[in-house]
Amino acid sequence: MKKVLVFAVLLAAAPAGAQGLEEAAAQSHLNFANAFGSFRVQAFQKTAAPAIQYDAKSAAKATADLSGLFDKGTKVSAADLRGWWAGRRFLSIGVAPALLVGADVPKDNSEGPISGTVFKTFLFPKIKLPDGIGAGDLSPAEYYDVLGSAVSDSVSWIIHEDAQDWVETKFTDSGAITKKGYDQAEIRKNGDYLLAKFEDGSYAYFFKRVK
Repeated sequence: MKKVLVFAVLLAAAPAGAQGLEEAAAQSHLNFANAFGSFRVQAFQKTAAPAIQYDAKSAAKATADLSGLFDKGTKVSAADLRGWWAGRRFLSIGVAPALLVGADVPKDNSEGPISGTVFKTFLFPKIKLPDGIGAGDLSPAEYYDVLGSAVSDSVSWIIHEDAQDWVETKFTDSGAITKKGYDQAEIRKNGDYLLAKFEDGSYAYFFKRVK
């Protein structure tokens, strides 16, 4: 309830007009993206993207297809992961927008790049989603397909703030392991797709470089 109230206050305090709405969207994304990786922004987008109607059977088939592609996938390198990649994550509750960001980040944020850099791979939504998440908490599946400045800036800030919590990407003979805390995901490539397998058994694929 407290988060919902904060969200409402931020919107009420935002400046009027499109710029104010964009700033409100950016701020609310900052508050919620760390928990969900995205939030419902249909009302705040200049051109609202229609929500995808969830079909459990088609989602199950897509998950099976992605599982097969992942099993046949090959290892990736930092060059394959570098950049911002939009995609989809198939969850039991619906299809979620997904974003993979591969970047060199300082070993120590407080010291900056003079401390040296390491390559890390960030995934949105989080590797492990909080309990109680429902379909209503998901943004439209195409949310990250076209990045606006508000979303881009908020994601960049979250990465900056959370970079120390993510482990340096580990490259193996089968794929790449990205980890935050005790949660991890494995990433492989198959054709033009980057594929991620999460610990909860869900899969994501990334098909479009957006930055």
